[in-house]
Amino acid sequence: MCYFLTIGAVTDPLRVAALFEEQLDVDVAVAQSTILAAFPTEDVVRLLTRGGCSCDLLELRASTRPSFPAEAVWLKPACRRVLGLAAAELGGLRMYLKSRRQWRPSGRRHAMTLGELLDWRAVVPTDVLVDVLLGIPVGEFN
Repeated sequence: MCYFLTIGAVTDPLRVAALFEEQLDVDVAVAQSTILAAFPTEDVVRLLTRGGCSCDLLELRASTRPSFPAEAVWLKPACRRVLGLAAAELGGLRMYLKSRRQWRPSGRRHAMTLGELLDWRAVVPTDVLVDVLLGIPVGEFN
């Protein structure tokens, strides 16, 4: 199963492409309309892929925690670092990770601080719009 990582931020579209293409060696494309609907309308929303999907940016591991799905998703260190740099430079960003099975956004949102994003133990929720914010508490929005 493939995963797709989409990011969004209120910024210049060329800046988003430059941040990720240069730093992470990925293809940056406009996201599908079904995923665009999950993001605020003012966001520039882009899909990050390498080789047709985002799996090269992620680590998939079996979860031993009872509250986690059977397979949990972590960002690889390089991806986590570049997302952190982009969030700091842009004043925050949003990301949406979905599997090929999940074509429609769930409408759920979650907040994560920049520090939590950079923590190597941070699991990335799937099918949830994650707001990466600078220094405020985290939790479910709805």
